[in-house]
Amino acid sequence: ATGTIGSLEQVVFNGDAIAEDTSFYSATCPEGYTAISGGYYNPNTTDVKVNYQTVDVTGGAWTVGFVNTGVSDVPVSVFAFCSAGITYIPAAP
Repeated sequence: ATGTIGSLEQVVFNGDAIAEDTSFYSATCPEGYTAISGGYYNPNTTDVKVNYQTVDVTGGAWTVGFVNTGVSDVPVSVFAFCSAGITYIPAAP
């Protein structure tokens, strides 16, 4: 990313880590904002593990993958810290 950090906004997405499955969720920034950081909330670290978290390919969201080995769905949250005035530049292959 390049630019000067402008106003910051936190965006949250709430979902369920589906039982015995992998679930991917994204917290999407408002238009004109770029995700500069993010994270997740997982109340069940015994059955639910995070196998992936990163800014998405457009820079407009923070994405997290949850693997739930348990037999029940588990509520989880993904959050992104979004900034105006930043341009996302993908890494070279």
